[in-house]
Amino acid sequence: MEKIKTIDINEWNLFSERLYSKSYMSQDGSKMLKAVNADDESSVAYLREEYNVDCIANKLGIPTAKVFDFIKTNNNEVGIVFEYIKDKVSCSRAISQEPERLEDYIKIFATTVKKMHSIEADTSLIPSFTSRVFSGLDKTKLFNDKEKDLLKERLLKLPENTKCLHGDMTPSNVVHSPSGDFIIDLGNLSYGNPLFDVAFVYYLAEFMPDDVVPSIFHFDMTTLKKCWAVYAKEYFGSNDLREIEEYLKPYSKFAGLPILNIADDIPSIIAAKEFILSE
Repeated sequence: MEKIKTIDINEWNLFSERLYSKSYMSQDGSKMLKAVNADDESSVAYLREEYNVDCIANKLGIPTAKVFDFIKTNNNEVGIVFEYIKDKVSCSRAISQEPERLEDYIKIFATTVKKMHSIEADTSLIPSFTSRVFSGLDKTKLFNDKEKDLLKERLLKLPENTKCLHGDMTPSNVVHSPSGDFIIDLGNLSYGNPLFDVAFVYYLAEFMPDDVVPSIFHFDMTTLKKCWAVYAKEYFGSNDLREIEEYLKPYSKFAGLPILNIADDIPSIIAAKEFILSE
């Protein structure tokens, strides 16, 4: 049985308390502890999975915060000790605060995403994007069996790859800081064709309901569409946005489907259903 290190929580400073977790800062400000109640089995299991994924990300060289230990505390909590990234801000929040610098922040976003997409995955450690789509389709009630089979057949015809994918690659999940640019929230880490990751922003700019956008990105749909246009041109090194979008359409039909593993009532998928099923 694994022996888990115990730490004295009195040597850490609580700075954030959410419904299911707490965040603590080390006294020297170099590390952060994300902790949950040790008696909450589902939260502990989720945290353990997050730790495992973050360790894999560190091993693969994905630009993300270092993860140090999975620990328990002397007040009946378990948690993950991370490197603390000082003065960080997500690209989406930075754009909401400095809209005149939208292009600067999206270029940071695109450059960081391309770094991740250049990394060859260890396919023995993480699932494929295709398997995550198949799993989501198997669970959902939004598509009938005939539609599910059709989508699976079409997905298998698209070019495969074994690069690292984020699975929720938006400007909210890249943070900028004086010490560098980092990718966060890697719980959907998988491998596959990077075009699925890139197409996700296009898909959201087309099908995410306007009233949902601010709660995710801190700005409106008009700004999201601007972000997409800059991102596409920067990622592909081309100014022909229409050509890029046509190229990505087959991938965008699947880009949002892994979220069906978590929930069925996804507004963007409901809005995009006809598009997803179209030839």
